[in-house]
Amino acid sequence: MSQWFRETRLQWMRESIGIFGHLNREHIMRKFQVSPAQAALDLGEAQRRWPDQFSYNASAKRYEERA
Repeated sequence: MSQWFRETRLQWMRESIGIFGHLNREHIMRKFQVSPAQAALDLGEAQRRWPDQFSYNASAKRYEERA
């Protein structure tokens, strides 16, 4: 898959976390029509790039903006 598409997804994820305060794999899958595995890879990459921006909330099963 093109690097441009991945970068677009990552930027959208970063903006969405900032706007809505949370994000999960399902959001990425619906928006970009990607597989659960691809959405998970993108979330992992986003956490590596911006570790201080969001973290996983296991009880809510979503990524949330850090306060």
